[in-house]
Amino acid sequence: MTNSLLTCTPGFEQTTYLSIRYQTTSNSEVSNARIFADLKVGEETRFLNYFFGILPAASDLSRVLTLDNFPLSWTCGEEVSLNNPLLSWTTSGSADLSEDYACNSYPTAQCQFQSNIVVDAPLAVQFDYFYSCPENGETPVTFSSTTNGGRGPYQYNWTFTNASLSDFTEPDPVLNFYGRGTATLTVTDANGTVNTYHADLDIPTAIDFDPEIIHQTEEDSPNGSITLEMNTLSALSFSWIGPNGFVSDEQNIYGLSEGTYVLTITDAFGCSEVMDFEIFYFITLPLLRDDLNASLKENNQAVKLTWSRNSGIGTGYFKVERALQNTDAFTVVGQLPVTEWNTETLNYHFADSSLSKFDRIIYYRIKFVPEFGKSTYTSTIKVDIPLVQSDKKWSAFPNPFEDKVRLKYFGNALPLGELIKIKIYSPSMTYTNQFVTKENHVDLGTIVSSAPKGLLIVEINYLDKVEIVKVLKK
Repeated sequence: MTNSLLTCTPGFEQTTYLSIRYQTTSNSEVSNARIFADLKVGEETRFLNYFFGILPAASDLSRVLTLDNFPLSWTCGEEVSLNNPLLSWTTSGSADLSEDYACNSYPTAQCQFQSNIVVDAPLAVQFDYFYSCPENGETPVTFSSTTNGGRGPYQYNWTFTNASLSDFTEPDPVLNFYGRGTATLTVTDANGTVNTYHADLDIPTAIDFDPEIIHQTEEDSPNGSITLEMNTLSALSFSWIGPNGFVSDEQNIYGLSEGTYVLTITDAFGCSEVMDFEIFYFITLPLLRDDLNASLKENNQAVKLTWSRNSGIGTGYFKVERALQNTDAFTVVGQLPVTEWNTETLNYHFADSSLSKFDRIIYYRIKFVPEFGKSTYTSTIKVDIPLVQSDKKWSAFPNPFEDKVRLKYFGNALPLGELIKIKIYSPSMTYTNQFVTKENHVDLGTIVSSAPKGLLIVEINYLDKVEIVKVLKK
């Protein structure tokens, strides 16, 4: 007796059929063939009394008979056995013995008694797993193979993701997971049948979050807070205790005075982590004096900034911020660390040497970022970079002009590829363009064609120099 299913999914219920393979020594068919047996499926036993009728001869090759009229409701993983089987038949077909018969009431006939037959159940690969709560960011997990069916012995091949092991060849591995992961078990039985079971593991993971602590700065109205940006997605519960009988079950807590706050976070698996946070009390002092000053250095190519901070101010760092032309967008151009508490007024300075030769109006401010508490800014100051004109090297032709005008350079040859920036001013317009030198002249025809009539000021920035040329449009 065999079963055509080689593998199955554990717990899956389906309708199956029994088949019998037989071979005879005679070239003649037999009649009134019937099988009696105790059929056991899992823990349930039922009596089998099945009439085949005529069995064709099978002396030249074996034949398979399927009990088509005897379907079995079978759940993957249940063992099937045929106990006390008895096959009976007659050599003559003169009688019709197709009606049901009880044991021992079959007429005199040929018979064959077979020992108990256990069907090789389909190979059902499965496993259980058991987890512990995370320790030091890792979750211990124990696996236990519950594979059944097929024919032993089994060969095991485990693969894992996000774990301390990537593969394993024993039935019951133990390993640590660094977060949510997967486990896949592939089993090969003694017949060479292969089946696989995969699971996305539902296990607790380390609770991950980023805290932001704001310390108390007001004595009469505590304003400290602890907020948590959670990186763990599972459902969590929070339990806070703190000074003066403080308790809360919220994720974020506010209005805190100085002291130690202890948080217990519990996940959906019942795993907990306990941690504590310290709120300090800082007296609010003016961090920076409003004395930011600037001076031009290095032939107007650098700006030196000076400022000071009050005594009794803690550690942190200064950020030097700069904006060009207007105060809409400040960027950081330098940073100075403040590594010690000071007991007296201290002075600081910074040189901004990253200026462009085209920058004319610059704004600066200093931001103090303390280790604890809120950041503070100085006032914003404005620095005007004056034009430093070079010797006259440029002329405009024709001048005055009606439609087109050309700038021509009379100095030494300009380097090829040099960037020249042109600004044209009038009472009603300002136009800026830039060119890469190819010859010793610049054609302004397309630039000035839409300019109003009258005096135009042309500013030429080149080779770290600035020159002004006045032209008249008729």
